[in-house]
Amino acid sequence: MIAIKIEEIEAFDEATNTFINLPAKTLRFEHSLKAISKWEQKWNIRLLPNLTNLTDEQITDYLCCMCLDDGFSKAYLTNDVIKILYNYLNKKQTATTFHSQKNTSSKGRHNYSSEEIYARMALANIPFECDEWNIERLFTLLNMISILSGPKKKMKTRDINAMYNRINERNLKKYNSRG
Repeated sequence: MIAIKIEEIEAFDEATNTFINLPAKTLRFEHSLKAISKWEQKWNIRLLPNLTNLTDEQITDYLCCMCLDDGFSKAYLTNDVIKILYNYLNKKQTATTFHSQKNTSSKGRHNYSSEEIYARMALANIPFECDEWNIERLFTLLNMISILSGPKKKMKTRDINAMYNRINERNLKKYNSRG
């Protein structure tokens, strides 16, 4: 979750054709399954991996879906706020790393609708309250469950030898030894 302090904003109210002042606020946003689900319900297309191919209206609408606070207005989405949110969307949000290319949590590889993600959560016995987590953290958890519950894979001999060679080289440098 990210909290952004936004100063007072003058906005145009189209309903009354007048300018209004929106008070300063700290708004919280989360790139979560819950936000994705709300957005997909409105637009009837998958958000992931299409996040970079959306119209400005669709992107703005998704940023609105990410807001966790009541009293939110699209007028709060100034250029500065949008830049902050774009940076947030591109952050990893987890300390977990995967050594295998098959299990990496790359945004471009997720091609699931929100219902498919909820189904994966149900199959993995992940409580639906986790739909409020950052989506990358949720994908990482799903990947970890898949890895830990899958069959154990043996390392190939060449990979073991390469690993031992790296360890030996590191130790030679560390202890100033000769091979």
